[in-house]
Amino acid sequence: VQAQRQRIAQAQSALLNQLAGQNIRAIRRYSFIPHLVLEVDASALSALSSNPNVMSISEDKLNRPSLMESVPLIGAPAAWAGGHTGAGQVIAILDTGIEKTHPFLAGKVVSEACYSTTNAGDYTSSLCPGGVSESTAPDSALPCTAAWICRHGTHVAGIAAGKPYDSITFSGVAPDAHLISIQVYSYDSSCGCLWAYDSDILAAIERVQELAVTFDIAAVNLSLGGSTYTSQEACDSDNLPYVDAFASLSAEGIAPVVAAGNDGSSNSLEAPGCVSGAISVGSTQDGSYGTTVDAISGFSDSASF
Repeated sequence: VQAQRQRIAQAQSALLNQLAGQNIRAIRRYSFIPHLVLEVDASALSALSSNPNVMSISEDKLNRPSLMESVPLIGAPAAWAGGHTGAGQVIAILDTGIEKTHPFLAGKVVSEACYSTTNAGDYTSSLCPGGVSESTAPDSALPCTAAWICRHGTHVAGIAAGKPYDSITFSGVAPDAHLISIQVYSYDSSCGCLWAYDSDILAAIERVQELAVTFDIAAVNLSLGGSTYTSQEACDSDNLPYVDAFASLSAEGIAPVVAAGNDGSSNSLEAPGCVSGAISVGSTQDGSYGTTVDAISGFSDSASF
């Protein structure tokens, strides 16, 4: 693994040296996947496109929060009866941060981080403490307060690993699991909403892999999505960094679990849920209000692939 990381670093440095004199800004270098995040002008983009050491170029796209749930319907009580409660394992929640002092999640969060972007052209600003672009300090993944959707991460964490307290008898899917909380969103002042850049999500995934030497991490949860695709081939082609990132996670026994999307499509999924290696998860009806149990929800995306 160390040799692979050294080769990745050498390839990144070699490419940056070849681009010397071009108008570029190196924003982020990844360690586990052979990718760079660069801000370039048209001339530098042309130079990248013609460089034989560049396999693909992907836009740093934006992703929005996405969520639905139903713990009993997926058979969680049967799993608990079999002794599968998540004890000893950790789930990484890449989202809007977690209210770790909530009694449903008390003592659950074992590590925190934040990756967020300030980009005047996109009207975005970092939600990390002090406006920095990244942090792994304690409390760095507390919920943002910029918009109502900042509650999203806490909601997701509760579904994943919430534990009964006081008179509350229900729980999340893995009530004995712990959590890694990583805040990946940026605030968009033009709409008062949140977006997660691909580059920040990928940085968060790398943080999870760094922590895999300390914790037994079962899964990375990405309840988010962006562009839609009607074929896995097109999705993979446009989102190669995620293909590599998910393959790297899977090689370490960490499941990348991603929202399918909420566009109501029956022939497409949102990226990165459509990427090879992703375990894409949609929504089904739970039988309430006269709905059909386990039928795909009208708003949920699904596709044959």
